[in-house]
Amino acid sequence: MSRFALEKHRIFPYLAWIVVFLFSLFVYNITLELKKTTSNLERRSSKLEAKVNQNVLDVQFPN
Repeated sequence: MSRFALEKHRIFPYLAWIVVFLFSLFVYNITLELKKTTSNLERRSSKLEAKVNQNVLDVQFPN
């Protein structure tokens, strides 16, 4: 082990807060991407469902 623990360095609290801040930005970015992807999938699913329902209603079966 080294002579000094990481926590004993003067700059450690600043680095720790920077890491926490960057991690929170990372999580926020992932959340925004997930929200965008979810809304995109929901929109595409609605369009597909509308197409399927429209095609089924337009089909004429023989008597």
